[in-house]
Amino acid sequence: MKKYLIITFLLFCCAVSRAQTMSFSDLADLANLTLPQADNILIQTGKFKINNKEEVLGQILTHYQSIDKNKSVIKGESLVTGAYRTTGDGIMLKTITYKTVYPAYIDNLVKQIRHFGYRLTFTGKDETQNILIFDNQLNHITISKRFDGVSNSMVIRQKEIGVDQ
Repeated sequence: MKKYLIITFLLFCCAVSRAQTMSFSDLADLANLTLPQADNILIQTGKFKINNKEEVLGQILTHYQSIDKNKSVIKGESLVTGAYRTTGDGIMLKTITYKTVYPAYIDNLVKQIRHFGYRLTFTGKDETQNILIFDNQLNHITISKRFDGVSNSMVIRQKEIGVDQ
């Protein structure tokens, strides 16, 4: 009896020890926030820390790395915020990039995207990756799932309302 109890405990610990840090709704919400708000939320949740900031074409990109309860870096998930494009009206349309080394996390995000009613507009494959593109009225989402499993990503770009892209 003790043996079954120990096995169950170990399986539970393995299942809990590594869970995906961000859900799709969390990532989509980040795209709607200002950069300081996104910074505050990501840091205050205790799940991410700022890895570095860099300026690219006048945009200050913030790179986040996932951390555990002890504030130690977990090399599995990362986020990039700060990228944007400006519409003719001067509205900033933000882009959030989520990267992970775990293909199962991307599969989980795809299930969540479909659950939210996004329309699959493109699916493709080449020798290195699978590409999926989802759209709705507010966001354009590009999923890249690499066959080597090293650099899977999801990019959420806000869309200009009223303009078909």
